[in-house]
Amino acid sequence: MNGENQTAAATDWDAAQYLRFEQERTQPSRDLAARIELKNPSSVLDIGCGPGNSTHVLRERFPAADILGVDSSSNMIEQARRQYPELAFDIVSLTPDCGEIGETYDVIFSNACLQWIPDHKSLFPNLFPKLNPGGVLAVQIPMTSDMPISVILREMSEDSPWKDKIRACREQDLFAYRPEEYYDILSGITDRFSIWQTSYMHIMNSCAEVVKWYCGSRLRPYLAGLSSEERPEFLAEIERRFRQYYHPRSNGRIVIPFPRLFMVVNA
Repeated sequence: MNGENQTAAATDWDAAQYLRFEQERTQPSRDLAARIELKNPSSVLDIGCGPGNSTHVLRERFPAADILGVDSSSNMIEQARRQYPELAFDIVSLTPDCGEIGETYDVIFSNACLQWIPDHKSLFPNLFPKLNPGGVLAVQIPMTSDMPISVILREMSEDSPWKDKIRACREQDLFAYRPEEYYDILSGITDRFSIWQTSYMHIMNSCAEVVKWYCGSRLRPYLAGLSSEERPEFLAEIERRFRQYYHPRSNGRIVIPFPRLFMVVNA
């Protein structure tokens, strides 16, 4: 494997790692889909479908609809096609101008994906016209900027053996805004929307398991920026720092409050 392929392999999403916590990652998509009030949409687009679990939720919610799941990761799309061969999937890398979306849909759905795309002040106004009249844009975005993982990465970018590489990765880290900023963005598009935040209590067996959770999502670009020799020590340091924040309960398990922002926008 040449250097370019090694980089691609490290950067692409790992469907198996992501699905280690399938139930926890899928529940928000179920909750979001339940808030879509359209009775019989004919076309549904699932942006950032990952390994297909959210697309399967949409199939259960709208069994008569024509549903397409898209994701930028070939690994994720391959897994989705294996797991749900009856559903349609495609590789699409969405950008803020949304030029990659050539059609319009009754429902545009995105569960825990748009935080990886920059410039939401352009992204949302460009997504909205991709809805058919009466359509619905439904989005869930993790709110992790104040969570321990974000605090730890900020601290390690200033004081750790990997600070230069971490600082470089942070420039391409999550692009999520504050809830009130999304209110401003959406109110500039329409007055027909709902926005709310829910904290999910994820139960983990240990801080080591919390690290594994983030290896499937938030830490992925950081791990891609480190050598294979650096990664074990880097992850061990994050686990050590997690112990300052997450303390075992009476049964030895750890409770992780995980806030997520939901938006349902009506055309």
